[in-house]
Amino acid sequence: MNSPVQDQNLPVYSSYPPEDHISLVDIWLMLLKYRLVLIGISVTCVLVGFLYAELVPRSYQYSTSIEIAAHIGVNELGYRELIPIESPETVLAKVKGSYIPLVRQNYLKKHSELKSVVNIDARIPRNSQIVVLSSNGAESEGDIHRILQQSVVNLLKEDHSRIIDVLRKELGDLQDQVKTKLGNPLVSLSETHALLPPMRSLEPKGLGKASIIPLSLVLGLMLGVFAAFVAEFFSRVRNQLKSEQNA
Repeated sequence: MNSPVQDQNLPVYSSYPPEDHISLVDIWLMLLKYRLVLIGISVTCVLVGFLYAELVPRSYQYSTSIEIAAHIGVNELGYRELIPIESPETVLAKVKGSYIPLVRQNYLKKHSELKSVVNIDARIPRNSQIVVLSSNGAESEGDIHRILQQSVVNLLKEDHSRIIDVLRKELGDLQDQVKTKLGNPLVSLSETHALLPPMRSLEPKGLGKASIIPLSLVLGLMLGVFAAFVAEFFSRVRNQLKSEQNA
């Protein structure tokens, strides 16, 4: 026979369900109750998204590729190959650290009415020896992007022209000796140049109208559901306070 002390230590289980429980039926009824709020917020978000897609100018990418000057040389295995006068990594460091800031600064000096100017990025594609310049902006800013990128190309060409002149002087004394084996080094020397002039991408970058409007609708539904929960919460709080005052 159990002692009274042991019975007091046993947990007590209630047969009544907890008051705070989630009922899908209650949620559905609550959403129906505040359906006008849900629809109003959703429509507002869709309209804002539509206006944003229509009024904000689309952003395009402007880019150009720079081929580094090179000459025909002999590698460690004895095969002839194109050897850049500067490594792509060195060119990239010059472009990002010196040429791009200089070009942007000079453009701002010439156009004092501007407070800022577009930025240009530079990168080296994997397994390549070219440098790609790219920048993003509206179609109306296309001329600015082309001018800035072409200015960077011109600065790099001027710098490499100086290096090429030095190489030509150094190769001048050895030209007759290597002509029969490697060809004329002066003829085999290519200049630094842009493969294509700065061009605009065919398709705009970022989200288009087809993506913005559905995302706006989803955001509106989420905000509408949240607003319905908040409204129901305050409604229950008011009812609880009224019942306590009447009691």
